[in-house]
This record gives sequence, C-alpha cells and structure tokens, in this order.
Amino acid sequence: MKSALQNLFSFDNSTNLIDGLSIQRIWKIISRLEKAQDLELRRADTKDLHHTYEWATDQNVRRFALTQHNISFAEHRNWFEQKIKSNSCYYYILEENREPIGSIRFDLIDSFAQISYLLGSAAQGKGLGLLLLQKGMNQLLNEEKLPEFSAFLGEVLPENTRSIRIFEQLGFETENHQVPIRFTRQQAKHV
Repeated sequence: MKSALQNLFSFDNSTNLIDGLSIQRIWKIISRLEKAQDLELRRADTKDLHHTYEWATDQNVRRFALTQHNISFAEHRNWFEQKIKSNSCYYYILEENREPIGSIRFDLIDSFAQISYLLGSAAQGKGLGLLLLQKGMNQLLNEEKLPEFSAFLGEVLPENTRSIRIFEQLGFETENHQVPIRFTRQQAKHV
C-alpha cells in the first residue's frame, strides 16, 4: 500500500498529477491492491510441467519471448526439470484463486538475478504483470539461504511495451536500447 501511494504522489512520475485524471489513477491503484489479495506465488514443481508447456507454446505468450523457436514437449520437459532442480534458479507459479495463471523465474547468473516472467493468455491485459514482478522480487528476497547478487536484470523485446512500462514503473534503469532492451535495478530488501 505504501509503495502504491508513493507512486501516486511521486513528483518524479512523468504524468502531471493535476490533469483531471487523479480519480482514474487512484481507482487503478485500489483495483491493483484488490487483485493482489487473490494472487499467490508458490515454488514451481513437477505438477506445473503441463501448465508451463501450454504457456511456452501459446503464440500469444511466445510473441514476446526472447527465443522464438517451436518447443517440443520433450525439450520443455528437460528444460523444466533442470530449472526446478537447479540451486541457481528460483521459479515461481502465480495463482489466482488457486489456478495457475503465470510464472516468474530468477536465474542467478554472476552478480545478477535474471528475470523471466509471463502471464497466460487469459491473464494478460489485466494489470497483473506489475503485481507478478513485485511479488516475485519480494518472494526471492525472502528466500532462506539466497546467494548474494547485486542487481535484478530484465531483458525485453522493444515491441513488448507493457513489460517495458512495468520495468520503468518499478524503478529499473535502461542499460541499452538494443535488442533486447536491458533493464537493471540494484537489489533492495523489498520492492
């Protein structure tokens, strides 16, 4: 709630607060807070294999993936099993009312926690991406025995304007304007 109010009253935002849209902004924040109550993150496990494969092969989801090749079930299964067993991967499933709707993964590489997240087609366009990224980063930072890292890293295709906005809203800095666009944010205890 505190960070939502800070976003509302931040004078660093590119939007002017006295522009007749304050009511819409407040309503948007309240709606997000209500949605957040129905969302839970949990560690990915073997029962998530089929959900994650559906997302990995859904063209609506894949259009913004950094790798665009077709993925076979066998390839996905091998990749998935490696990820959930890895000590350097923190993979979470987002559930709304106990139904899987998306995922977020952090691969600890060098001094970075590299972010990969997605929402299933049915969950897209509802403002859940920002909540998923916030919840995921906080969940990671609350993990016991978390190896040290200095910054979060996200890579985004230029046409994925929603994801670009989300990273910007969460205070990530643009590292480059190449493809993919790299966003970084120094580690903080909570997002």
